[in-house]
Amino acid sequence: MLDLLTPRRTFIALFLASIVGMSFAFWLQYYLGLAPCPLCMTQRAFVVLVGVTGLIAALHNPGTFGQKLYGGLGLGFAGVGGAVAGRHIYLQNLPEDLVPACGPPLEYMLDTLPFLEV
Repeated sequence: MLDLLTPRRTFIALFLASIVGMSFAFWLQYYLGLAPCPLCMTQRAFVVLVGVTGLIAALHNPGTFGQKLYGGLGLGFAGVGGAVAGRHIYLQNLPEDLVPACGPPLEYMLDTLPFLEV
């Protein structure tokens, strides 16, 4: 009997899910004209990291230790991306008088501030 849920197929599914997520993000940006903010860009980076981890793991097809290592990396990237998304949702749902002013563009912050402060 064919095992439908193998580690390799799971990692491929993670990779494909990240492609779907990034395709939707690009559709929102280029088709609907919604410009991404720095938090959106950060979330995209973590979606890409999850997808790349899944692709590398699927190509590598590791043993038990490698599966746990790749799974932990993917879970860590997804967790940090989820935390950024939670912060983003929190900021979007603040009352209008408590919403912080938008900061400078991401390019400016990367040029002028140390990386960890961005």
